[in-house]
Amino acid sequence: MIEAGVTPLQGLEEAMVSYALANHYRERRAELLSHPAATTRFSKGAGECLTFWTEARSKTWLREQGLSIPRGEVVPADEAVGAAGAIGYPVVLKAVGDEFLHKTEARAVAVSLAGAVAVATAASDMQSRLGVGELLIEEMVDGAVAELIVGIRCDPQVGYGLLLGSGGILAELVDDSTTLLLPVTHQEVLQALSSLKVGALLQGYRGRSAADVEAVADLVCGLCSAVLGSDGRILEVDLNPVLALPAGRGAVIVDASLGVTAGH
Repeated sequence: MIEAGVTPLQGLEEAMVSYALANHYRERRAELLSHPAATTRFSKGAGECLTFWTEARSKTWLREQGLSIPRGEVVPADEAVGAAGAIGYPVVLKAVGDEFLHKTEARAVAVSLAGAVAVATAASDMQSRLGVGELLIEEMVDGAVAELIVGIRCDPQVGYGLLLGSGGILAELVDDSTTLLLPVTHQEVLQALSSLKVGALLQGYRGRSAADVEAVADLVCGLCSAVLGSDGRILEVDLNPVLALPAGRGAVIVDASLGVTAGH
């Protein structure tokens, strides 16, 4: 039997389990190879030095890919009040610069600013304390069911990997994440989200509103497709948090950092 290419197995149950696993491998392999981005899973730029874009530039790219970003604009610090009024209160104020990838620690973000006086005060404080010339003014998005972290990283050995987990400050405090290899399907993202501890919140924990999980999965799949279609330019993505809003309201990327191949 072995010479004929047939693997002998002892026991009917063991044989059926082995057959099921082999069939699953065949189906999964065919599914991956049929994906239009399968051939780009291994990036030509993997392992190269990265340049990290500012939040504003990262969000510009994400918006161009059709992903949901809060309304906002980058303006000189002395034009913050006018920009906030045009966007509509409440707003969020953020310092712009390569050195502000971690804004909370640098006190480079002010949230829930409900009027011109609050915006002017926050802008003046950041300008004098941080020496910033430009600020990112965005609409304040509230009412989230849960905060998520969505990350992508390209490894030279295994290709692009996707991280999903509890976001915001919980990303560092709670062990709640899962990883998938790209490309991924909509259903795989839904299953990954439901496997998380935060998945209970997404489904409507103890009578609370359920999140727009379909919109979250759409956002994640759209991001993955965009990264795989970047021809190796985008090697790292850190979205934290992504707000999962109540059913029907979608999902929004609140903070973003993209790592690109040097020179881009």
